[in-house]
Amino acid sequence: MSTPERYIRLQHMMQAGVMHDQATDPKFNVAMPEPVQRHFKHERTGINTALVEISAVAKLLIDKGVFTEQEYWQKLCEHMEHEVKRYEKLLTERLGMVVKLDSIYSDPVTGKKIV
Repeated sequence: MSTPERYIRLQHMMQAGVMHDQATDPKFNVAMPEPVQRHFKHERTGINTALVEISAVAKLLIDKGVFTEQEYWQKLCEHMEHEVKRYEKLLTERLGMVVKLDSIYSDPVTGKKIV
């Protein structure tokens, strides 16, 4: 089996894990229509795949000495800050009021704490 074939096989195995995780999680499987459940399975599988792939590339480059782990985290923070600003701008324009995303535990519009 070639390495790409092995990777695809492992991806399918992970997708099966996602499917069984969602099927056995009582919080997830709350009478959602099957097409909606399938959508969430594909979405989660895609997210997991992207996370695994970027982690593998970063680890390879760190191990080869191309950059340090600290440099990697610094760049991740810079790009995440950009993404936060992008959403603040989008939501400010959409809602017609200034939206500041300052915490995952508070609603950006009302400021109400989210538990």
